[in-house]
Amino acid sequence: MSENTQVTLTGSSAQKLPVGKNFDAVDIGKFILSILVCCIHSLGGIHDGLAPVSKIAVPMFFAFSGFFFFRKWNKNPSFKETYIPFVKRNLILYIVWLIILLPITMYTYRFFKDGIVHGILLITVRFFFGGLFASSWYIMACVIGTGIVCIVSKKLNNYVLLGVGGVIYIICVLISNYRGLFNTEGPFLQLFVYIYPGTFYHSFPASILFLSVGKVIAEYGWKMNVRLWGLLSVFSIGLMFAEYYLIEFIGCKVDNDCYFTLIPAGIFITLFLLSIDRPVKHSRYFRGLSTLNYVMHGSVINTLMILTNYIQVERGSAVWYSIRFFATEFICIAVGLIILYLEYNRKVKVLKYLH
Repeated sequence: MSENTQVTLTGSSAQKLPVGKNFDAVDIGKFILSILVCCIHSLGGIHDGLAPVSKIAVPMFFAFSGFFFFRKWNKNPSFKETYIPFVKRNLILYIVWLIILLPITMYTYRFFKDGIVHGILLITVRFFFGGLFASSWYIMACVIGTGIVCIVSKKLNNYVLLGVGGVIYIICVLISNYRGLFNTEGPFLQLFVYIYPGTFYHSFPASILFLSVGKVIAEYGWKMNVRLWGLLSVFSIGLMFAEYYLIEFIGCKVDNDCYFTLIPAGIFITLFLLSIDRPVKHSRYFRGLSTLNYVMHGSVINTLMILTNYIQVERGSAVWYSIRFFATEFICIAVGLIILYLEYNRKVKVLKYLH
């Protein structure tokens, strides 16, 4: 397939990309993105220099999820036959890892420290508007966000869908990196920061735009021009760094999370990876490791933090953060490879529910 091929996924051209086709570059890209997510949570202060790049990770996960889901939805737009299996698959993943990570999760978050009723309410809120174990908010955000996009897309066209998703994401940007520009007592922050049951930009509203982007790409296709999307990706990342230094200069960030320039960067890098048409041996291992690394890394970091309470370790230094990052990635990748080896080579099929 030449790099300038126009790929369309509707009508008679749909056979070019059957539902079962592997996108090997996407698998490798998602694995790299999972490492960037670990950078966010483990590198502490020295992560700041990587912040613009690492913050691309989760939005791109949403874009890829939207792309692959809506490829199936476009062929069979049925909640019963397409969306419900998607929900079941993700809930199984969520619940299985919640059970596995329950000891460290309960120790870390202490849901019932203020009583049983408060604990039940907290768990309910976090289940729908956040995450019950470390870094798990993405899973429920993807499930709920995908359902919203499915429902809304039956009533609104893609332009309106992208517009609504864009407005919601802009709110995420304003209340994270630009919150310092607003009056803390004003209605804007009161609604989206203090009244919303959870962190608005770490919940399903943040998923709508990029799930919609994935939907549009799946529905209308894209030009397979690796050079074009690669150059635009590099340029947009440069814009993200420019915005990052502007935010630092203004001093308005509260949470270094969402950027205006992340919108084009996420779209262009998604198109870049989708356009690469080179087979990669054992790409399914990268695909599995991307999920396993993501679901495990937060709890591994919390475990390391607890264990180092009992030994004399100087925290806060670049060396400490680097050790924490590499130790976390070593554990997650090693455990992930064992799981995938047992599943693929020893035919322990039940392990497929772990990723």
